[in-house]
Amino acid sequence: MAFNPYNWYWLADDGRIFSSLQQAQVPDTDQGYNDFCQANTPTRWPADDAGAQTDASLQAALDPHQTIFANNMYYSANQRWLSENLGITVTGVASAPGGMPLLTDDRSKNLVGLCQSIAIADATFTTTWVAADWNNYALTNAEIKSMAQQLYQHINDCFITYISAQGGERAQIRDMFAKIDKRGSNWPRPKG
Repeated sequence: MAFNPYNWYWLADDGRIFSSLQQAQVPDTDQGYNDFCQANTPTRWPADDAGAQTDASLQAALDPHQTIFANNMYYSANQRWLSENLGITVTGVASAPGGMPLLTDDRSKNLVGLCQSIAIADATFTTTWVAADWNNYALTNAEIKSMAQQLYQHINDCFITYISAQGGERAQIRDMFAKIDKRGSNWPRPKG
């Protein structure tokens, strides 16, 4: 069988077995594992620089595949990152009575922070913001500061949720992050 990272097994020297299909450790009595071993050899569990076969070293090997997680802590971290970068709807903008959709990727966060710094230093500073819907919104000095505050509240909510979610199961973790989604009904949704 050709290597399929989404349906493969990794075996640690101490006998731990990780199933990428189940995204969990499985016992050596697992039927899927036994069927797999009839035609394949599990990959040796990766080791870190000190030679330890840890969940972190396994996760580092799984990271390029983007949707496989060694345990729920790594899954929670990924959900935090995704939630942080989904975007938010900024409220309290006069030129956007229904709210202004704001991107929250790293570049956008840096631009919001820069704009906030200028607004704090110069009480007369205003700007026009190109939002996630590609519309231009005139922002007052106070609205710039409010936009930054709402963005950083969103980031904080993502980290607080991450701390709470680490002990949950995946469905619970998804639900917890869904509850902090701050995109409004005017948020541009992907087509398709």
